[in-house]
Amino acid sequence: MKRKQPWLEWLSRSDADIAAAWMEAWWIDGRSHAETDRIPRRLRIEIEQLHLALIDIVANDPARALEIAFVVARTAEHPGMVTEITASVVRDVTTADATLWDCVALEAASNVRLLHAVGLVWGAETPPQLRDAFRRLARGDAQPRPEPRTFTDAPPRLGGPAGPPRS
Repeated sequence: MKRKQPWLEWLSRSDADIAAAWMEAWWIDGRSHAETDRIPRRLRIEIEQLHLALIDIVANDPARALEIAFVVARTAEHPGMVTEITASVVRDVTTADATLWDCVALEAASNVRLLHAVGLVWGAETPPQLRDAFRRLARGDAQPRPEPRTFTDAPPRLGGPAGPPRS
């Protein structure tokens, strides 16, 4: 008898839902251990299932994984979110298939936060066009388009997509 893995349900959700849930989980995971240990067990299990689903997406659908990472980079409420999604999802996907750097470069051309995170995570290991764009940004030579949102230290939204599935 095969048991269904509960995290597989996440694979049917939209990229935007997964990105929003990941960002909410980021806020929860970022709390002190004293607070995190008090998170209801069901919520902790749901966050773990989200992470397992994202690992599956990275391994089996890298284009979708990048799109989820790009949604996070566009809508993140904190710079740490962008850096973490870049250090995890974008790094794993581009390490497995270097041709996906072109997708990252296209997105970074219009997303200064992603460009900055890529520069912080990889530095000299990035393809030349991204490395040069990051260096221009760091020197202040680049005139990036204004972002539609600025970062805030907003608290997580309770009862959002990262919570247990609603029945």
